[in-house]
Amino acid sequence: MVRAGVVRHPSEYRLSGFNEIQNPPKRYAVIDRKVLQDLFSIDNQEGFRQEHKHWVETELQADVKKRKGLWSESIAIGSEGFTDKIQQQLGLRAKGRSVVSEKEGTALKEASAPYNTLFDGKKSTLRPNNSYFIDLNDSNSD
Repeated sequence: MVRAGVVRHPSEYRLSGFNEIQNPPKRYAVIDRKVLQDLFSIDNQEGFRQEHKHWVETELQADVKKRKGLWSESIAIGSEGFTDKIQQQLGLRAKGRSVVSEKEGTALKEASAPYNTLFDGKKSTLRPNNSYFIDLNDSNSD
């Protein structure tokens, strides 16, 4: 929501991951803070919250509003067990979505779209100058 210009700081958006890490809910948590803490080799929750806050503040000070593909294009990111669990919980809504190993962990992603739906006619898979017309009625063809 910061990159979209809705808020200036992620703490201003109630449903952000920032708020879940900084002010953990007593129930219905989405983020497995213990796994994140272990992933970054930080011994306690308070230390992890402080590090996380520092990382976010550093990004905000650098005014980096560029989209991070892994985070923006994934449904869930975490351990393989976590992403498998989310995929199972989605049931039929998970059809076409796959669990993919990434450098940062495992991600549950949408299916890739075909190229020709993403690009204009100049970059589509078949262009007139890339095709050949075959006349099946031509008596000269073998």
